[in-house]
Amino acid sequence: NDPGLTDLTYQTEIKNFATMCQDNKGRQCGTFWVYDLDDLEDSPLDGVDSQADYDAWENWKFNRDVDIILFGLTEEQDYQYIYCYAEDDEDDDGLGNGGLGANPNFMQWSALPADAG
Repeated sequence: NDPGLTDLTYQTEIKNFATMCQDNKGRQCGTFWVYDLDDLEDSPLDGVDSQADYDAWENWKFNRDVDIILFGLTEEQDYQYIYCYAEDDEDDDGLGNGGLGANPNFMQWSALPADAG
């Protein structure tokens, strides 16, 4: 069943299930980044300070598939709703002031049918 997410509850509700998913490298959801080229230019706090850091095999990159593995699901049950959530690691001013993730760009929730997909 649809868990009844709203624009006020979706972040907390989805994050509560982080222990039931991981990437194909075994890292729990919520503990890894998907990097974009801006991460080469911002604070090194995100772990990417060079092209070699960006290209490292263990790092996910924007515009590429991220393999997510869900577990704890009931076999042969039809799940009509599976939600993902992401937020960016942006600093307040892009120079590292404010700390990693101090001003994240996060996915917006919309219950409008026109926004589905």
